[in-house]
Amino acid sequence: MLLDEKIKDNKTGMTSAEQIDAIVKETRRLGKLRDKVYEDIMNEVGKYGLREVRFKDLNSEEAEYIERYFDIEIMPVLSPMIVDKKQSFLFMATGMVYAVVVMESVRGKEKIGIIPCNSVMTQKIVMLTEGNGRYMSVEEIILHFADRVFGSYNIKAKSLVKITRNADINVETINDEDLNYRDAMSEAVKRRKKLEPVRMEMTRELDMKVVRALCNNLGMDHSRVFASEIPLNMSFVSKIRDM
Repeated sequence: MLLDEKIKDNKTGMTSAEQIDAIVKETRRLGKLRDKVYEDIMNEVGKYGLREVRFKDLNSEEAEYIERYFDIEIMPVLSPMIVDKKQSFLFMATGMVYAVVVMESVRGKEKIGIIPCNSVMTQKIVMLTEGNGRYMSVEEIILHFADRVFGSYNIKAKSLVKITRNADINVETINDEDLNYRDAMSEAVKRRKKLEPVRMEMTRELDMKVVRALCNNLGMDHSRVFASEIPLNMSFVSKIRDM
């Protein structure tokens, strides 16, 4: 059931559409601020030798090491899927990072490949050389070698994607008198993980046709898609903890 666009909320003085527009605008502002703060922190930490690198920064020896690491440690535990008419769309959990790949078959048919990244390994970063502080994130390694995962397809575009789902929970809706407060909260948190998606973040630009396909399958408004320059799966603090 659609909300009446003419009805204004008595607290904000805005219609539902106006509220969503205001939320999207503020979220984009906060996203840019977050990216700037992360960049400043990483620049400061870089002075002490800790630095995340991309594939273009690797020398031949480091590139060979990362390639072997992917083949031996990462590739065997991946669970990729191809979205088509025969395969139902993967449930994308809140806070999880996925490598989304746009690919073309030998017959020229375009498909979407999805690789869950967070759940494959307990280790989130890979140190290049012991003691030098240079590292790569596991999800970036997975995205880089996506062509090996989907070997029979031609990769046209790819990006890391993270979905944020609605976190609004109401314990009062749990009417089971046999549940104590702890059990009620546990049940509410479980439900929270499956609520409707409200934001999708990407590290790279994807064709709008692909973005619309993802949004449609997720049941999400297209305006809630954001680009992000920082790693999607962890804060700087968690990176330090994992070292």
